[in-house]
Amino acid sequence: MYNFQYELRQALLKYALLPALLISVLSLLLIGYSWNHYVVERNATARQQLTEKMTALHTENQQLLVLLNGRLQQQGDWHSDELSAGGEKAALYDFLYRTVNKGKYLWNFYIIDKAGHLVLGSKSQLPAGLDDPEWGIMRRLQEDTQVRGEFLRQSADRQDFVFGQAVWQQGVLQGYVLLTLPGDALWEKGQNLDIELVVTDERYNKVAAIGNVPLDGQGKLAAQLAATNGNLVEVQPEIYYVTQSVLPQGVRILAINPVRSLLIRYLLGSLLIVLLFAVLVLVILGSVQRESRLRAQTVEKLTAAAEVRQLESQFNPHFLFNTLENIKFMVKLNPQAAVRMIKDLSALLRYSINNSLVKVRLGDDLEYVHRYMEIQQYRFGQRLLYEEQVAEAALDCEIPKLLMQPVLENAIKYGADKQGKINISLLISRAAEVLQVDIIDSGAGFTPEALTRWQQMLQTAENLTEHTGLFNIHRRIQLLYGAGSGVQIIPRLQGTCVRLRLPAHGMEEE
Repeated sequence: MYNFQYELRQALLKYALLPALLISVLSLLLIGYSWNHYVVERNATARQQLTEKMTALHTENQQLLVLLNGRLQQQGDWHSDELSAGGEKAALYDFLYRTVNKGKYLWNFYIIDKAGHLVLGSKSQLPAGLDDPEWGIMRRLQEDTQVRGEFLRQSADRQDFVFGQAVWQQGVLQGYVLLTLPGDALWEKGQNLDIELVVTDERYNKVAAIGNVPLDGQGKLAAQLAATNGNLVEVQPEIYYVTQSVLPQGVRILAINPVRSLLIRYLLGSLLIVLLFAVLVLVILGSVQRESRLRAQTVEKLTAAAEVRQLESQFNPHFLFNTLENIKFMVKLNPQAAVRMIKDLSALLRYSINNSLVKVRLGDDLEYVHRYMEIQQYRFGQRLLYEEQVAEAALDCEIPKLLMQPVLENAIKYGADKQGKINISLLISRAAEVLQVDIIDSGAGFTPEALTRWQQMLQTAENLTEHTGLFNIHRRIQLLYGAGSGVQIIPRLQGTCVRLRLPAHGMEEE
C-alpha cells in the first residue's frame, strides 16, 4: 500500500538532510585540503629546495677543487720555500681567491703541504681538526684520489662542511687543497620559515638548522624525529610532521613542521562541524517528522472527507429510491399520508444535501430518524413496530449525519419475522467516553458464513462483496473517529443486533 507519509518524509530528508551532509563533507574536505596544502606540500617544497641547494653546493665544491688542484699541479714546487720568492705566492693566492669567489657560497680555502703545514689560505690558521695529517679527513684523503666531503664539528651544536682532495704529482703526494663552509651559510640572510629545516650527518648529528629543532644532549637530532619520515611524531611539548631526504656522503635533510596548534584548530573545527551536523540532523529530522505528519494528516483529512462524502452519496440514492417507491403507492391508497411523506422526504433531502453538516447533535439527528420512520410507518402500517430508548446523557453527543438511517433501512428490509412482523428497537446509551447505538431486529439474522465474511472484511478493511451498506457505515465511522470505533454485528436467539460504537464527544467540546 502506498504510504504517503513515508514518501513525503523520504523526500524531505533527501532535499533537506542531503545539503547539510554535503556541506559538512565539503567542510571536512576543506580541512583535509588545508592540511595537505599548508603542511604536506609546503614541507615537501622546503625540503626539496634545500635538497637542490645541497646538491648545487656539492657540485660547486667539486668543480672548485678540480680547478684548484689543476692550478697547483701546474705551479710545480708550490710547497717549498721558493714559493715566497718573487711574486709567485701572490699570483697563486690571487688565482685561488678569484676562483673561490666565483662560486655561490663564500668558501674558506686552505692549501696544506704533505706535512700538514698551511701554505696558503683565506684564513691565517687552520680550523681545529685539519691541522693533523694523521687524523680525520686528512688521513682519509691520503687514501683517496677523489674529492671527499665530511663534516667538521666546531661545537656541540655546530658543524662545518669540509671538502678536500689530495694533490699528487707523478704518483707522489704533494699536499692537500680543502674548502670549508659553515653550516649556517646554507640559510639566506634574514630567512624566517614556519618550517624547521635541519641538515645532519648519517648519525643525525646536527650540521645546520633553522628553527628550534629538538636535539638531545649530544647535539643529535631527537631520536623520535630521526625515526620518522612522512608522519606525525610527538616530542613534548610539540607535535611535528617530519619528512626526510638522504643525499650522498651521508647527508640527511629533514623538514619539520610544528603542528600541535594547527591540529588543535583542525580538531576543534572538525568537532564543530560534526556537532553542527548532528544538531542539523536532529532539527531536520524533527522538522521533517512534524512537517510530514502535519501534511499527511492534512491529506488524510482531505481524503477521509472525500471518502465520507462519497459514502454519504451512496446512502442517499438508496433512501430516496425506496421512499419514492413508498410515496407512489401511498398516493393511491392514502393521499393525505402521501403529502405527509413528501414533506418528510423534503426535510430529509434538505438535511441530507446540506454539505456544511458532517457531524451533528444526536438529538437533532433523531428528529430526522423520526421523519424517516414515519415514512416507513405509512408504508408498512401495523406490520412495523418501532420503539426507542435514548439516554438523556447521549442527546448532546455528536454523530455523523444520518448515521442510523441506513441501519434502520437494513433492519426494515431484512428484519421481518416468520409472520412478516418487523420489530425494530433503537437503544442509545452513553458509558464513560463511549456512545453505543444498538439497532435490533427480529429477523432471521446472519448465517455463520455471512458473519465470517463480515469479520474478514473488517480485518482487510476492504469490501470485496456487493453488500456495501454496513461496511460503508463502519468505514465512515472509522474515517471520522479512528480504529477504536465502528460497527459490530451481534447475533441473537431471534434477530440481529447491529451495534455502533463512537467516542462520546459532546458538541460543546468541539
